[in-house]
Amino acid sequence: MVLFGRDAELATLTRLVRAGVGALVVRGEAGIGKTALLDEAVRAAGDVRVLRHAGLEAERDIPYAALHVLLRDVELDALPPAQASALRTALGQGEDGPPDRFLVGLAVLGLLGRAEPVVLVIDDLQWLDRPSAESLLFAARRLTDECVVMVFATRDDDAPGIPELVLPRLDPAAATEVLRARAAGLSRHEHDRVRAEAAGNPLALLEFANPTSGSRAEWEFTRRVAALPAPAQTIVRLAAADGTGDLATVLAAAARRGATAADLTAAEHAGLLRTTGDRLEFTHPLIRPAAYTRAPLALKHEAHQALVDVLDPRTDPDRHARHRAAVAVGPDDDVARALDETATRALRRGAPEDAATAYERAAQLSSDREGKGERLVAAAGAAANAGHRARAAELATRAAPLLAEPVPLARLALLEATLAEDDHAHDPRVLLAAADSVAAADPQLAGELLLSVVRTAWEARDAGTVEQAVAAASDLPDHVLAIARLVQGYFGADIAPRRAIDALRQTTGSLSTPRALVTAARWCLVLSDTTLAQSLAATAERTAHAGGQLDTLAGALVVLGRARWRQGHPAQAAAAVAEGLRLAGESGQASIVGDLAGVRAILAAVRGDEAGVADAIAAIPAGVHERGPMIAATRGLLDLGLGRFDAAADRLAGLTAERDLPDGPRWLPDLVEAATRCGRDAEARAAADRFARWAEIVDQSWAHAVARRCAALTGDETAARFAEAEAIHTADGTMPFERARTALLHGEWLRRDQHRAAARTHLRTAVDLFEELGATPWAERARSELRATGETPHTAPSDPAAALTSQELRVVRLAARGLSNRDIGAQLFLSPRTVGYHLYKSFPKLGVTTRAQLARLDLPSPESD
Repeated sequence: MVLFGRDAELATLTRLVRAGVGALVVRGEAGIGKTALLDEAVRAAGDVRVLRHAGLEAERDIPYAALHVLLRDVELDALPPAQASALRTALGQGEDGPPDRFLVGLAVLGLLGRAEPVVLVIDDLQWLDRPSAESLLFAARRLTDECVVMVFATRDDDAPGIPELVLPRLDPAAATEVLRARAAGLSRHEHDRVRAEAAGNPLALLEFANPTSGSRAEWEFTRRVAALPAPAQTIVRLAAADGTGDLATVLAAAARRGATAADLTAAEHAGLLRTTGDRLEFTHPLIRPAAYTRAPLALKHEAHQALVDVLDPRTDPDRHARHRAAVAVGPDDDVARALDETATRALRRGAPEDAATAYERAAQLSSDREGKGERLVAAAGAAANAGHRARAAELATRAAPLLAEPVPLARLALLEATLAEDDHAHDPRVLLAAADSVAAADPQLAGELLLSVVRTAWEARDAGTVEQAVAAASDLPDHVLAIARLVQGYFGADIAPRRAIDALRQTTGSLSTPRALVTAARWCLVLSDTTLAQSLAATAERTAHAGGQLDTLAGALVVLGRARWRQGHPAQAAAAVAEGLRLAGESGQASIVGDLAGVRAILAAVRGDEAGVADAIAAIPAGVHERGPMIAATRGLLDLGLGRFDAAADRLAGLTAERDLPDGPRWLPDLVEAATRCGRDAEARAAADRFARWAEIVDQSWAHAVARRCAALTGDETAARFAEAEAIHTADGTMPFERARTALLHGEWLRRDQHRAAARTHLRTAVDLFEELGATPWAERARSELRATGETPHTAPSDPAAALTSQELRVVRLAARGLSNRDIGAQLFLSPRTVGYHLYKSFPKLGVTTRAQLARLDLPSPESD
């Protein structure tokens, strides 16, 4: 059985069992996974004899009931007479009268020692009868040389003097793994709701995911609530209905129903509630549903109305509106408007999921069809922003038959197009018509529609539709027209993409949303302006992160992954890709998953990591646009780096009939190099000519440099073309991988032309750049060329940070700045415990033993935005 999030605890328990002597108390709340951990202890015991028992509440008042079960078949004659007599009396086999508990404890220790090796496992220690518990704990505290392991599981602090292993609640990552394994049918929205409500308790995760199943724990809590006096039940129910832990509000509402603070004591004594300062908390996640979900509707309404009565709508409008909505049983436009305002505030504070819930409830309370439809569209948009695409699609479907006005219909059309990006099912003509219908009333919405049109037309290589979009964009925000013209220029129109990018650079002030920023960044990347693309995507990442717009955030990370790699930061590129894959995978964005997996494949190809390339390609969803060309281009780059020139040429030549990849025909220089090495000169020249035309279109310095490199490989003026290429690279300072390849090829040519001294300068540059990029096969190729010139190249420097995962690198970098585990966790959305685990794994890789030593390491730094 897999225990998610319990690696450290399981390792501790396994070490104890395998050591063969000692005692341990596993402590934690109900449902935290104590029994599952004990199961693993039993499994670790292997062939060793195991004595196991679980306490029963029904036998708690029967002295020595547990010992009777554990030792009823044990021969007592080998014990010293006094101990044997005391134990027989305890087990009901001897004389009447209370046994000497000290002697009973010694007898238990002696029996276990004679039965060695043995593992004794006690679950639910809190329900054991006290005499049995005391005898077993007495023995556990005195284990020395015996081959005896004693493991106890308990909810309470009832085993003094024995080492404890306290089970914390699961962190979000482990909770997610539990739900994926045990509740795979949940939607993303349900998944996040269950994870939040369960608060890291494994049993609560499963109960909330399968609410009809019921559990012993929840029925126990239901029984304990029902056993309270009526005023105490009122307080527990009010706390459950409110859900915020605001003690003052709950007590004020309780006073409206005849309960006082004194009545809270009964709930505290029953172990259902606890107070911490001005906070009121349930002691277990399953208590709230036991108190609220199972309550009659009338009592729920009574609780919510009491809270409405004491909350001030001026100072706490959102809670007031939520409780008013809980009481409403029919259309109520006043409450719907209050929920609209709640949703708006939720969006401003970066909580689109909360906004979606508020909008959906507002729609339920709307009295007219159009208002209901508009609110459902708003709810769908917020759900999409939160990454809940399935929920967004369902809300959009419900909204469609209710709408008649142009603006809401246009918003719905844009949303449906966004949700359909993975299967390319939307018709650009519908979006063009929608944009035209709202151009005067809502220019920003019209602009977003046209940008979606442009993207669709780009993927279909439909220049005519792009021309229509340019015509329609003349009176819309400047960046819309700039992007439309940029794409139009790529298709060969009069305006050059370089001038279009310059125009876009002047309009970035009108990019008011993360989605607009990502759209602009993507087009800059297509036209190879990596610097502007990275700047726009970094801004989009920050604003989307702050606004909780997870769908847009994943798109920003695609651009950042590509841009950071091209700028020579593979570790930062890998970190962006890893985060993006997590977000896009959770939100079901197949095309984004494909884009990110494609970047991961390129990073692996450059490293010469064939297994990494295969794994990344396997992660690209089958229906993703450009999947085939993307895979062929990546495998071609891998073959080229590993010196498999024929295979690379064959693979890349097959792309010549394909449309360009989303970021242009960047694979053509690879074909030029591979075909040249294979003597396939005609193919090399054709590819070089085609890339030269593309370089003129995009008009980027690095592209001009690579075009000259390709010309040097295929033409007669080799020396001049190589010199021009290196000069442009040096002046430009971007795209270090391309600069390194130019230096390598130039050095190889000079060495073959017997200019060994001149070749060394270029080959040294290539070695240094490739090593910085982690391009292992390329660096080795450059070192091999250096050796051929008569120079012994230096060995690649050791880079301990290269052994870190992307998440470990992020954690270590922040720890080196002096941040605490809690502060690091807040920045990276991890629990402090998970941060500690990453540091524990990273220290040996880095060769350090303290956090202070991290500050002295030369760690790769995130590039400035």
